[in-house]
Amino acid sequence: MIRAFEKQKDGFSIVLKSEGWQMAIVTYAEQYDVKNHTKMARHMTTDEVFALIKGKATIYTINEKNVIEKITLEKGKIYCIEKGTWHSLVLSEDAVLVATENENVKPEDTEKKVLI
Repeated sequence: MIRAFEKQKDGFSIVLKSEGWQMAIVTYAEQYDVKNHTKMARHMTTDEVFALIKGKATIYTINEKNVIEKITLEKGKIYCIEKGTWHSLVLSEDAVLVATENENVKPEDTEKKVLI
């Protein structure tokens, strides 16, 4: 059987859960606008994988020296944010990404940091 999925809402929209993992479609929402880029998060129990389908997207991370790094996503590449890595997304208004992570990720497993 083949099933097709589409976003249910703007932002991070989980569309599929299967055998311990989940997939989401990520689209523009105000939280992903560059002018609202004030927070980062890190998942302590799961890697998170992104693939850019359409538009433009940037992942920001904090490296070992506590410096913010910027990675511009390219179509045709998969980006794996390893568990415990601080990260955030900035998206263009037409952006569409696919995100995959462990299904059992819980809010209490995610730490948040406000950027100065």
